[in-house]
Amino acid sequence: MSEDTEKRNFVFDLILTLLLVDLSMVFVLVPPFNQTPLRVVFALPLLLFLPGYALICTIFPKKSELSGIERFTLSIGLSIAITVFDGFAISVTPWRFRPMPIVFSLSAITTFFVLVATLVRLRISSNERYYFDFSTISEFIRSIREDKEPASDIEKALIIALIGSIIIASGMFIYAKLTFKEERFTAL
Repeated sequence: MSEDTEKRNFVFDLILTLLLVDLSMVFVLVPPFNQTPLRVVFALPLLLFLPGYALICTIFPKKSELSGIERFTLSIGLSIAITVFDGFAISVTPWRFRPMPIVFSLSAITTFFVLVATLVRLRISSNERYYFDFSTISEFIRSIREDKEPASDIEKALIIALIGSIIIASGMFIYAKLTFKEERFTAL
């Protein structure tokens, strides 16, 4: 990729992050849209990926500092941590733990980190700064497929436990969804 293209694309991922934040606000909070299945599609990235990704972009602005898979996994882990602490902070406010305060606060946190990440990236030379392009996705998939060394017995056991827990959690969710009876309230 040419240096001119890199200069134009160095904030592409951050702009995409802000776009997803805006879409999640629309699909979670605005009444005609929040009753569609897209609510979950846009809410999950806001809860589980975007805040951590913006923080990772702020902390590690150089492309040589982290690989794609490290950026991805750290983004998920930090997003979960940010969401948990944000939920604790919201639970002690008068707004309580409701969709609107959660979405607004996570959107504000993510937007803040995106702005800081943009400023940090501007201070780094263009050949060192991290930028996202679609070759990053193919590189990420290739790094997952590469089998550098065989998995140890403990790694195999952890993978089996992870898959088992995902299956159990999915089964419990489906059971709860299918057997949930809608509560009906009266005017009394």
